[in-house]
Amino acid sequence: MKKCFIVTPIGSENSEIRRATDGVIKAVIRPVLKELNFEATAAHEMSSPGSITNQVIERLLSDDMVVANLTGLNPNVMYELAVRHSARLPVVAIAESGTPLPFDLSDERTLFYNNDMAGTEELRERLRNALNEAILDPEPDNPVYRVAKSKVMKDVAASDDTQKYILDRIENIESVLTRIASRDLRRTSYLKKRREVRAPNDYPCYAEINMQEMDADKFTETLMERIGGKAWARSVNKNPMEFGFEPPKDFDVDDLKTAIEDVGGQLLQLKMNERL
Repeated sequence: MKKCFIVTPIGSENSEIRRATDGVIKAVIRPVLKELNFEATAAHEMSSPGSITNQVIERLLSDDMVVANLTGLNPNVMYELAVRHSARLPVVAIAESGTPLPFDLSDERTLFYNNDMAGTEELRERLRNALNEAILDPEPDNPVYRVAKSKVMKDVAASDDTQKYILDRIENIESVLTRIASRDLRRTSYLKKRREVRAPNDYPCYAEINMQEMDADKFTETLMERIGGKAWARSVNKNPMEFGFEPPKDFDVDDLKTAIEDVGGQLLQLKMNERL
C-alpha cells in the first residue's frame, strides 16, 4: 500500500481539538485513503521508539501523499506543511469553514468543510477527487516552489537589466499586495472577535431570524441602523441567524418586528430578559 501522512492539530487527550480532528480522520480521511489504497498515519498515532519529530519529518519527505488539516492554524501544522512544500511532493489541504488562511496560503486550493454529519458526507467525495488529482499531478505547485523558481529566474536574468527590472517590479507589487491582504485579514479577525465576545443569547434581546438568502453582514448592519442600540452579536454562516443586542431605552418590541420585516427577514423567535 502507498503511504499517506496526516498533518493535523492534536491537542491533549479528550480535548475538543483531539475529538474534532480524530472525528474527521475516522469518518472521512482514513476511509477515503483506504479506498485509494493508502495506509494513513497521524503523528499522535506513532508508536515507534525514537524522536517523534524526526519520524514526522521523515514521513513528510518520503510519503506518497500528505493530507493537512489547517483548522485552527496550529503552528506545528503550518511548519509541517512548509516541510512538505519544500520537498515539492503531493499534498491536499482541508480546513473547517471559517478558518482564516494566511495570505501565503489563501491562493492554494483548500477543501473547506462544515464540522457536522452532513459536512463530513460532502467532504468525503471532494477529498476523494482532490486526492486523485494530486496523485496524477507530476509537478505539484506550492508557495515554496514558486519562490525557488523565482530565484532561479532572477539569477538567469541578472545579466539583463530589462528582465531584472521587470522581476523587481513584480516582486514589489507582490509585497504590497501581501501587506494589504495581511492588514485586511487582521481587521476581519478583530471585528469578528469583537462581535463574538458575548454569545447572542447573552444579550438583553435575543432573536432567531430567517434572513431569506440575504448577506448576513449587510442584514445585521442595516437592522441595527433601523433600531439603534449599543452593541450586537450574531451567529456566523448560519440561517436562521441567532441575533442578540442591547436595545436603546425607548425600545419597543413591535419596532424590532417591523424593522426585521422591512429589511427582508422573518422573525422566528424572540426572547427578552426581565430588564425589558
